[in-house]
Amino acid sequence: MRLFERLDDDIARHVLLFLRRDRLGNETVPGAIFEARVWRRFGRRFLQLSRDTPSKFDAHIQYHQTDASDRLPLAFVGGLICSPVDVDGGGGQQLFLLRSAHTGRVWAVCNTHHRPADAPPDKHERVDTVLALKHLVQLVSGQNADYDTRLDYFDSLVSGRAVTFKTTFCSPVEQCATGFAFRDRPLLRTTPVDCVVEWDRFYVGNNRHLAPHLQILLPPGQRNATPVLLNQLLGSLRNDDKVAPTLPPFSILLGFYDDPMVAECGGMQVSLHNHNLPKELMPRPKANDPERHLRILGRAALNRAAEANARRTALVVQTSRSLDLAGPSGAPARRPRNAAIGARDGIRTAAQFDNDTLSTGRLKLIKQMADHESREAEANGYVDDQYAGFGEERDEPLLYDSDGAYDDAQPMRSRRTMSKERRAEVLAAEARKAREWMLPSDYEDDDDEGQPEDI
Repeated sequence: MRLFERLDDDIARHVLLFLRRDRLGNETVPGAIFEARVWRRFGRRFLQLSRDTPSKFDAHIQYHQTDASDRLPLAFVGGLICSPVDVDGGGGQQLFLLRSAHTGRVWAVCNTHHRPADAPPDKHERVDTVLALKHLVQLVSGQNADYDTRLDYFDSLVSGRAVTFKTTFCSPVEQCATGFAFRDRPLLRTTPVDCVVEWDRFYVGNNRHLAPHLQILLPPGQRNATPVLLNQLLGSLRNDDKVAPTLPPFSILLGFYDDPMVAECGGMQVSLHNHNLPKELMPRPKANDPERHLRILGRAALNRAAEANARRTALVVQTSRSLDLAGPSGAPARRPRNAAIGARDGIRTAAQFDNDTLSTGRLKLIKQMADHESREAEANGYVDDQYAGFGEERDEPLLYDSDGAYDDAQPMRSRRTMSKERRAEVLAAEARKAREWMLPSDYEDDDDEGQPEDI
């Protein structure tokens, strides 16, 4: 972080643009989310630089306060349009990706009416539906390790294989993306809806074919029932044809080529490339089954994420350093949280300060030993009134003491040292018993041996 502070503005801006992009140089939604949730926390300069550096998702958004106390976009200017502007027949809705430069939050919204091709770029758009970005990332990003929430036949279609069925089209529940539709516009109330994300399809006789083009079906009963097409985007997106010849551009925007850590979007999904499998256990892809090796990687990634979560919330055995006769010395206990450890250090500092301060408000005399200026002034005949005088702290009680629950572990000791400590404890116990029973100890004189003691 100190190295980043030394960079000038131009180089720091290039670093920020590099962090926003995937390995092919595309600016993606997971990169914007990761920037808002992780990179902006590095410091004030990075936060201000993130706000000042423009993005192709940037938009001026007007928000609406819903009953659920969540701010939803109501109207916007700008953003990135993800649908073609020349929809056949016109009147269809379009999908936009919006980013608030101040907060860094990204939205996926559908406008009220179709934007014509000759519309100015600063045209004011009203929001009809707000889509859950988490569901879109899980469905079409291509990095989701959970195949129950991925778009069906995704890997087959992006690899170039043909998918044909003889049954009628039926959208499963897993293909839905939750959204909020603005209805009853005078009252500005929002209603949760299910928007189906699916592949474009065409029929040849009795067979149904899937085309590698994405579309969103808004729920019936809305103002425009035309599907929101996602088969055309700006030509600036780069694609690796060796990996996915027919990859939809919308999947590139949602992190297909992103780093696995960035593609997880701070917990929206588990990336199947974050599996930690050794090279010897990596499955080989098959041309006739492009999903097989990815499903193996997905299961490994889900197991890794489950184990990491279990380690964070696991019970650990702490050795008790206090004599607790009610239970064993080693009892299962939760690892102290970071907040508890920080509070412990703060309480120790405050308790030590209170213990070093007398009831008169003066510091103990022993604290003056570390204050060289005070000792030098006292040697010249001056009196430092902030420290107590000799004998003033003799009868001062101890204000605070530790119960030992969060004390640090004792340093390692050798066996010889522990044996000496144990021997000293046994000798002290024997001497104490001898005094209690009024018996002469071994080291007392034997001059009066046999003579009864006068009572």
